[in-house]
Amino acid sequence: MKEDLITFEASSPDELKEMLSKLTRKDTRSCLYCALAIGDPEFLIYPFNFRNTTRANAKKQVINEIKAIYEMPVSEIEYDFQIFDEEENYISGVCAAIPKKRLAQYLDILDTNRLVPLNIIPYSAATIGYYFHLHKDPQSTFAIVDFSRKHVVSMAVFEDDTCQLLRQIAYESLHDIVTEIKDSLKNAFLFSGIEHVDRVHFAGNLEDKLDIISDIETAFQAKAERDHSVDIMTALSIPDRYFTVELSRHYTFSTAERSHALKLTALLMGLYCLFVIYLGSEIFFKIKELNELNASYKLTDYDYAKNLKQELDAL
Repeated sequence: MKEDLITFEASSPDELKEMLSKLTRKDTRSCLYCALAIGDPEFLIYPFNFRNTTRANAKKQVINEIKAIYEMPVSEIEYDFQIFDEEENYISGVCAAIPKKRLAQYLDILDTNRLVPLNIIPYSAATIGYYFHLHKDPQSTFAIVDFSRKHVVSMAVFEDDTCQLLRQIAYESLHDIVTEIKDSLKNAFLFSGIEHVDRVHFAGNLEDKLDIISDIETAFQAKAERDHSVDIMTALSIPDRYFTVELSRHYTFSTAERSHALKLTALLMGLYCLFVIYLGSEIFFKIKELNELNASYKLTDYDYAKNLKQELDAL
């Protein structure tokens, strides 16, 4: 299946439609599997940190806040949770959410192009997950700040290979984003109890971000490291991705579910074949029985019995 898997990144349904229109004839087969990373502004990445609460209450509070952000009932929102850290008095994680109508637009476009989505995930989760896979170290605390997309920064904080923050921030000016990055790091430290970050990995388009890198390096006394940019195909191809938020699970079968369905189909086909063989044998023996019955008497015997009956009826 991997040779049929194609990957896309899109910030809107129109962008996805335009991208698919450029597929070559070689790519246009009867059916292809795809993975889609969405950077749509309507795709919400909502990080959360709570103390002294249960998982159920934490999720309920997050859902209520997401409802308020979208100003729509929860029945009209597709969402998925991932818990990063859960202790007796602390829970942290992220919720990915998008209006169902918006998600349906992406699914309709994929369906029109005969594409079956294996994954529909936030763009930030894909790229940050790649850099985590590249730099994970259970002995250190580090942050990732990714400027791969224009006017959007994705960032995360990892402590002992556990994500303490995943956030996607839209910005207009570089001046504004410096404050947002600093505040996000400080809040992550405050809620998780992190005292120091060892290094900060900056990725993406960094030519005009040198002052930001220097500012953050000085503010947090952390080693700043520059990373190469990554294309979405590479980001989605890494094994055992850290982030598991998935927005297509209620609309398509997962790989495991497809495997189970194929096995069940094979089992049903086997049972059907056995049933056909059974019916065939029953028909065969019935025909054989009828033939033996027909051969058990002669036509003269039938005529004799018929005449005898007529004589008895006449008495």
